[in-house]
Amino acid sequence: MILQRRQRQALQGGYIVVLHTHGRNGQYHPHLHVLATSGGYDGLGDRWEHLSYLPYALLRRKWQWHLLTMLRQTLRTEAIAQLVDRCFRQYPTAW
Repeated sequence: MILQRRQRQALQGGYIVVLHTHGRNGQYHPHLHVLATSGGYDGLGDRWEHLSYLPYALLRRKWQWHLLTMLRQTLRTEAIAQLVDRCFRQYPTAW
């Protein structure tokens, strides 16, 4: 869990993610724009907890891990397995 209070209880945060397929110059350059809340609802969903710090390095690593793991599980080929392993080795602190 990324969003946690000091007592290590998970918070349900909110995210808006937009896939942008081109860069400023109009050429193909897929990337994501992510907006995240600065907190979340507690486990019961009845109280909002504000977080003064978001661990961006951890967010990047978790995003990379989930994406590459889904790729490996969805596209079960040796080429994808090698690509995923290479990405994990080449970018240990995420992209």
